[in-house]
This record gives sequence, C-alpha cells and structure tokens, in this order.
Amino acid sequence: MMKEGRRLPPPIWVDTPAGFRAMLAHLQGEPALAVDTESNSLYAYQERVCLIQISVPGTDYLVDPLALDDLSGLGPLLADGQVLKVLHGAEYDLIVLERDFGFRLTNLFDTMWASRILGWSAHGLAALLKSRFGVNLNKKYQRAN
Repeated sequence: MMKEGRRLPPPIWVDTPAGFRAMLAHLQGEPALAVDTESNSLYAYQERVCLIQISVPGTDYLVDPLALDDLSGLGPLLADGQVLKVLHGAEYDLIVLERDFGFRLTNLFDTMWASRILGWSAHGLAALLKSRFGVNLNKKYQRAN
C-alpha cells in the first residue's frame, strides 16, 4: 500500500517459533493492535485460518498458522482488555479465531460498524481508506489461492 510515493516497510513473515516469540515480545506493551485473518473458505469445504495479520505503528506481521504448531501465546494478548484491537468487519474474524485457536478478543473497535454508525455511504475497507485517507488498496490477489 502506498500513499503519495511513501513506501511502508515490508511486513515480517512469522513462520517459526523463534519468530513468533520475537513478535510477541515486540507486541507487549503496545496500546493497540490492528488484526485481520485470511481463511481458505473459497477453496476448502472445511475452512481454516491460513494467515493472521497484526499491525502496530511501523510494523506489520504476517503470521502463518499452518507452519506453527502453537499459537497459544497470542491468546492472552488478544484477550487483554488494556489493549485495543482494531478490526474491519470483525464478526468473521472473531468466529474463526475462536473456532480455530480458542482466542477471544476484548476491547474491540470495528471500523466497519463505526462507518455505519457515522452514516457514511461506503463501509468496505478499500472504499473507506480511499475516501478518508486517499489510500488505494490493491485487491488483485484477494481471491487468490
């Protein structure tokens, strides 16, 4: 994602226990996390979470739950009421995070519901980012396997 020629640092791919522990250590003490999941629901009868995205200012993590045997260390962080979790269209994410990992989120802010409550005409993430921040999302691979 780019805005006015400014590039974001590349995301950090987390697919090893050591990388997962390093991510958790970095996230400790952060006041807010942006969270998103991707599942293989278009390609599998019994879907499962294939990616967990977690962002804090300056750092984006892409967690590969298929490569990691134990994600339990993430549970307390997501359940921590002192840490704000920001999601867009959180209902599905909440369902799959609990179903696949037993995670429950507290202190949640859903940007889609905020846009509805504010009476904005568009509620999709791409439309909100474009209209409010001038950011264009590339959705080219959104339905890729």
